[in-house]
Amino acid sequence: MEQFSGEKLHDAFQVIERLICQFGQMGHVELISEMRQGVEKESLFGVEGIFKSSGLLVSAETVYELRTELANLWTIVTASYVVSRLQEIQRNVRREMRNTVFFYISPDDARWFERPLGEWEEAAERFREVANDMQESSLCFGSGRYAGAVFHALLVAEFGVIQLAKLFGVAGDKPGWGAIRRLQDIAERDFKDKTQLERHNEQLLKDMLPFLATIQKNWRHRIAHVDNKLVWESTTFTPQVAREIISSTRIFMLHLAADLPRPS
Repeated sequence: MEQFSGEKLHDAFQVIERLICQFGQMGHVELISEMRQGVEKESLFGVEGIFKSSGLLVSAETVYELRTELANLWTIVTASYVVSRLQEIQRNVRREMRNTVFFYISPDDARWFERPLGEWEEAAERFREVANDMQESSLCFGSGRYAGAVFHALLVAEFGVIQLAKLFGVAGDKPGWGAIRRLQDIAERDFKDKTQLERHNEQLLKDMLPFLATIQKNWRHRIAHVDNKLVWESTTFTPQVAREIISSTRIFMLHLAADLPRPS
């Protein structure tokens, strides 16, 4: 998916209109080299780039062809010729836009695309293995694909569960969501019965489990936990539920990034 600004596309159309008006008044006058270079580099170069980023690739190619002709100072180019080529570009744009689909993102959702790791940065820096899933969760949410957003968020959360379980030595031979029950058992154990490692990291575990409980509560009735894996029973998630799962996962991972002891 390419991101483009409607304002920039409008500006590109305005540039073409301005050039048509400017050269339309000059008739068949031959353009001098300075004018040709100015139009080619200062005006049409930007128009070509905007068309490309907007998915108007054929129109961008016709702009490139005109730029190439203007740059070749060994050929004669008249103002009327430039006008005819610019009008051809306008027609190409109209034809191409009839067959190009533009996906609109609201201003509120645009921030998920502009900075998909904006609130994940510390966690993404430490846990680079799941940084892509953090980013994909944001992109999915911003485009209204809430099940996809939850899917990627849960992959991130599961990775965090595994890291926490490894710290306490309860990851098991099938690391995953099943470790939450074992982590809860450690948290509920009397202090005198805990190991030195469990005592030292008691507060970390106490802080982390509520976020995992929130995540589990929100996937309830939609996802079954089978053999340490998540089995989807429904892919219908409201924006509110998806946001809650993403938010809880993000806070959970940020805490882990800050407080989980690093390997010695």
